[in-house]
Amino acid sequence: MKKEKFIEKINAAGLGGKVFVNPTNYAGGPYFFGCFYNGAEWVAYENDERGKHEDLIRTKSEEDAFQYLYEYMIGKF
Repeated sequence: MKKEKFIEKINAAGLGGKVFVNPTNYAGGPYFFGCFYNGAEWVAYENDERGKHEDLIRTKSEEDAFQYLYEYMIGKF
């Protein structure tokens, strides 16, 4: 799914406050999920309690990145 659809679905699920969609980099801070394009690929990630990020998926496809992140978040909550 595209970014706009992802944001719509996450907000409908009540998880919008946990997601950070920065166009070019990781979010700082604990317990964030996010997705961005680094110029070569899409990166979906999760931050731990200390704000350290862990990549969940790296892909050339925007749709794959946001779909994976959506399914991951719905599975966690």
